[in-house]
Amino acid sequence: MALVAAGLLALVLPLRPASAQSATFDFDTGAPGLSLYQPLPVDQTADGMTAHFRAAVGGFSVQTAVSLGRLRLPLFSGNFPVPDDNAGNSLDIQFSELVTNVTFAFATIQVHPIEEETPIRLLAYTNSTATPAVGMTNATGNYGGPTGNDSWPMGTLTFQSSTPFNLVRISVPRVVPPPSTGQATDFCLDNLTVQRAGGLACTITASPSLAGSGLISGGGGYSAGLTATLTAEANLGYEFVSWTEDGTVVSSTASYSFVANADRTLVANFTPILTITTSSSPVAGGTTSGGGSYVSGTSVTVGATANAGYAFGHWTQGGSAVTNAASYTFVATANRVLVANFSPLLNIAFSAPNALVISWPASATGYELWQNSALDPDPDSWWPVTNPVTVVGARKEVLIAPLTGPGFYRLWHP
Repeated sequence: MALVAAGLLALVLPLRPASAQSATFDFDTGAPGLSLYQPLPVDQTADGMTAHFRAAVGGFSVQTAVSLGRLRLPLFSGNFPVPDDNAGNSLDIQFSELVTNVTFAFATIQVHPIEEETPIRLLAYTNSTATPAVGMTNATGNYGGPTGNDSWPMGTLTFQSSTPFNLVRISVPRVVPPPSTGQATDFCLDNLTVQRAGGLACTITASPSLAGSGLISGGGGYSAGLTATLTAEANLGYEFVSWTEDGTVVSSTASYSFVANADRTLVANFTPILTITTSSSPVAGGTTSGGGSYVSGTSVTVGATANAGYAFGHWTQGGSAVTNAASYTFVATANRVLVANFSPLLNIAFSAPNALVISWPASATGYELWQNSALDPDPDSWWPVTNPVTVVGARKEVLIAPLTGPGFYRLWHP
């Protein structure tokens, strides 16, 4: 992975003080067009800060509402099942800036009878789970089910640390053995509010090179010294090429991580994937190779191989001749539909004194045998052979007898 010297960037793009205000992330309003049960990762941006939600273990989905029977909680948007072991499914939330506390509303779906407050485990880290946790909690929060139905214990959990952090891992472990009063089977999460730690900050701006070519995540405001990870995901019909900054390639991997210590503007470069289609005419005439999907600018070689009884003629596109070479090399700049044209070959043999047998592949449908006594190129000087045509094995045959003089023969497709 190529990296740009961070110190040099810092000289020309100075840092600025970050605000210590809070920021609230809300699935319901933070990302337009969020679909039901959309899988993670998902980015949310609020007040210049970005929160990156990803399922660290197990499954987690974003949804516009949580419902069970007659009860519907439209405010809750994140959901993951509690597993059958102590490991627990977990959700990682990485903030682009250092924070000192995090508060979130939650609900749990529990098995009957419902009385147990299932612990919610939260671990806080600085920059990465590879570092020691700066704090943790097994707080049960402040539960209170909806009026008249306590099967959805709800509440709010607040975690605070004297050491700033930017990554939290939330899990709801299954209690073994299960309590007689029941325990959570699903954990639901809605909005989160974090308190910025303040300090120096910078802005990482990321965009695709072509509109509609791909999805970019990871940009936004970052506390100085934190690791920023930009991710580029190509849309259908495109392929990721590289990350560039001021026209210089800084990474050729779709996921690009670096220490955020200055404002940076990066471009995810995508290139269209082109389709090269090849076919044979007639189909029985031969085979082609080289067709498929190619990145724009790639050198492509298509080939044509005639079957027995046929000869390659030329490549055409849209009915227009392209080349007479069976092997054709070009640079892919657009979708192309190429046809390899084959012609059936005549076979002439003496069958008896003063008699000829002329044959050609039976698969060459629509062709007629014509003759000329002087090899005159004028079409009007040729006429069809009226002798009977028989099929012998894989070939059509015409017996010419007796021979009455010079004769020239060709296959003609009216």
